[in-house]
Amino acid sequence: MDLLNLDNTSLSKLGFAFWIWEIPTDKLEWSSAMFELFGIETSSFNGSYDAWESALHPDDRAKTAAKFKDAIEKKILFDTSFRIISPFKGIRHIAAKGVVDYASDGSPIKVRGVNWDITETVVVAEKLSDLNFSYESVIGTLEEGLVVQNLDGVIVKSNHAALTILDLTEDELNGRTSIDPRWKCIKLDGSTFEGKDHPVPIATRTKQIQRDVLMGVQRKDGTLSWISITAVPRFDSSGNIKDVVATFVDVTAKIKLQRQLEDLARFQRAILDSATYMFIAADTNGIITLFNSKAEAQLGYKASDVIGKLTPELFHDKEEVAAHSHFINEKYGIQSKPGFETFVILAKKFKVDEKNWTYIRKDGTRFPVHLAVTVLENARGEITGYLGVATDLTKQKELEFELERNNKAMIRNAKLASLGELTAGISHEINNPLTIILGKAEQIKYMIKDDDPKDHIVAELEKIQTSSERISKIIKSLKYFSKSSNDCKLEQFNICDVILDAYGLVKEKMSKRGVEFAFNHPDKLFIEGYKDLLVQTLVNLFTNSMEAIEPLDEKWIRVELEMDGLILKVSIIDSGLGIQDNIAQKMMIPFFTTKEIGQGTGLGLSISLGNVQYNGGQLTFSLKDKHTCFTLDLPISQKKPI
Repeated sequence: MDLLNLDNTSLSKLGFAFWIWEIPTDKLEWSSAMFELFGIETSSFNGSYDAWESALHPDDRAKTAAKFKDAIEKKILFDTSFRIISPFKGIRHIAAKGVVDYASDGSPIKVRGVNWDITETVVVAEKLSDLNFSYESVIGTLEEGLVVQNLDGVIVKSNHAALTILDLTEDELNGRTSIDPRWKCIKLDGSTFEGKDHPVPIATRTKQIQRDVLMGVQRKDGTLSWISITAVPRFDSSGNIKDVVATFVDVTAKIKLQRQLEDLARFQRAILDSATYMFIAADTNGIITLFNSKAEAQLGYKASDVIGKLTPELFHDKEEVAAHSHFINEKYGIQSKPGFETFVILAKKFKVDEKNWTYIRKDGTRFPVHLAVTVLENARGEITGYLGVATDLTKQKELEFELERNNKAMIRNAKLASLGELTAGISHEINNPLTIILGKAEQIKYMIKDDDPKDHIVAELEKIQTSSERISKIIKSLKYFSKSSNDCKLEQFNICDVILDAYGLVKEKMSKRGVEFAFNHPDKLFIEGYKDLLVQTLVNLFTNSMEAIEPLDEKWIRVELEMDGLILKVSIIDSGLGIQDNIAQKMMIPFFTTKEIGQGTGLGLSISLGNVQYNGGQLTFSLKDKHTCFTLDLPISQKKPI
């Protein structure tokens, strides 16, 4: 958990102020409570160690620096106190604790710490030591517990607050020593707090003030209270120690809150590690600060390999990053070089940025991800880093590919089924001219044998040619119907011929069902597009019309052409009286059908719509003179206007 984000928490309200010192860069970052504690304006603080040290009392700088050095070199807790000179409050006593973070090579990276004001505690203790005034007139009014222990460690005096905090009577408290086993004291880690290590015996031995020693003390009811003790030795006029005054406050609530925050941090970590997403965070320089278990599993890197060392560029495709950087420059006019900035620049602008990327594992294999990048801010709204949440899209892409493959297969099967129906329906159209060809061929053999005039034979041959051309035209129309958009070519063609070709494929079916067909058209009307797809569409529409009007007494289909600027409107109107609204709203959705199971695929109109849109047009349904009408709006040219 980022300490600087604790400004508005209960810890801050209890007087704690937080700081982080980035050792390699000498960057010292303060929470807002730190500026208030030191009485320094934000604008006058340059964020360096020297700036902080200059705020210390001159007499305390060397001692505090030595404490810092010991903590870093000996890998121990930074634990000290010092004085500052506040421009608003004068000399204040400040307690400080900090933990040093190290890189995998053992070099120190940063120190994370907390400060709080102990002036009142120190002043009380020092006044008791220095002024030697009457205890009784003062200690009874203190909120802090206070006891006086003689050189044998025996408690000889105590105030009311001490009795309340320790849940003891005066008789129960006075006469005890620090090593009394009834205290059952423990340290924060749960280990036993030995009597000899209590702050009063240490102050007695060292003749030094022991400040803010944390200790858990068991009360009579079995509950545990946490107290923070400061022990101050007092001296007589000869400079000899005469007793020790110990003051303490109940910090049980603070410890409870601290542990709750620690539990919350562990809980958050458990959530991150159990999530199905990859969580990767980085600081403002792009150095990775968080790398959860899912990221480790997916990318093949250990968190220790990347945290504090590398940037997310490690597992990105360089060409993809360069292309996106160019896109950002072009679209938003933001000039930036390809790199970490490419991932976060739009997040800085919009708070969140989402994009699909290709991640590269440690072993070189690649997989697609959806990455959402969010900015991380402290209480002052300053960006402290970035959080990336990545989702593996491999399964999704596989499903999309399989779905597309299945859809194409179903569309192909639907076309083949329609083609089969057409083939069966036009068998008569082929058989008639084929019968003529066979008959005429037989007749010509006899004419040649009988030595008939040449011009008679040529006339019969021409009839064979006409019948052959008729069959060829039908077969050619069938080829149009079977093609996909990938097989079609853009060309100029006479739309009237396309309509007649489509009609030729269903002419026999119309005739058998008693459907009249009308098409009054000019000789030629050229447009540019994909002719084969339009033949398929018109055949589907003719077939749908025939099936819809079959129960009616009056059966007819007519085609009308109308120019509307650069758009040609091709309307297929039948004798039906329209389509119900609830069906009309859904009928172009793939797989929607009103037919019985096994009687239709529900793809006819959706394929037709796709074909028309591939031609740059649109397919719509309406009523024309109260009759069912489907209209193809087709551009006469596929060229885009400049």
